[in-house]
Amino acid sequence: MALCSASLGRRLDRLIPIMLLAGSMGACTSLDGLTREEEAHGTFPDAPSRARDGGSTVLEAGPVVAADPTFCSEQGKDSTFCSDFTGIDPFAGWTAKVEVQATLRENLGGLLVATNAVPAGVVARGYVRKDLEKPLADEVGIAFDVTLDQIGATPANGGTLAVVQLGAPPNEYELQLNVYADGNARITERAPVPGSTNKTYRDHPLGSFTSKTSKRFTLRLRAEAAFDVLVDGVAVLEDVKTAIEPPRTKPLLFLGVTYVDPPSAPWTVRYDDVVVTVR
Repeated sequence: MALCSASLGRRLDRLIPIMLLAGSMGACTSLDGLTREEEAHGTFPDAPSRARDGGSTVLEAGPVVAADPTFCSEQGKDSTFCSDFTGIDPFAGWTAKVEVQATLRENLGGLLVATNAVPAGVVARGYVRKDLEKPLADEVGIAFDVTLDQIGATPANGGTLAVVQLGAPPNEYELQLNVYADGNARITERAPVPGSTNKTYRDHPLGSFTSKTSKRFTLRLRAEAAFDVLVDGVAVLEDVKTAIEPPRTKPLLFLGVTYVDPPSAPWTVRYDDVVVTVR
């Protein structure tokens, strides 16, 4: 199967998008989305289901452990949600986590996502999900540090490393961060087509993500139907008009390796200092 994207969309028989799948083993979480539907599986007619439901590990609510004073208690105090993956429970505040042919753990004060090598027809996924309680009125902004230690994609394939979703299937709207075997990254819009269950995909190139180099990724999606992306504080995409007006619902954030095109070698990706603001 393939990554979801506009260009990817046209040749989705080989690219990826993001979603949860039932593979060989693991705990799944989340909803459908982040890629094309069954007709997009292309040369993988036996590709595993893209449904994200089933087997997810729901993180029980409880007292939130004090965040790392060097980040969340200082730079995240005015945010809707902040996580620096430190403290007694590094997953405090997250809604759920998914480990399918993958593991998630705290590492050096951040989140380490490591997937297994998988053959054709088996999808690896490892990520955390945050269900925000405040609906979009003006803007939703997310920012996080991301380091790609190892890209396991085969040539022309890739993986999805973060998704923001608004609305529920079949009318959900998504912005996905997709990275390919050569390190090139892009934002992919996945939007509903009025009057059908089909989706439309649009790609927006971000340039290359160098291996083993941390980058600060920032996305701001506005209710007025536009978004911006900054990488290390530099605007890469500005005032990009969205395919549709985003649903004014409670956003969902999926952070981690949410989908990789099988077959694939292992992926290793690190995340840290996540800040989400909904207003």
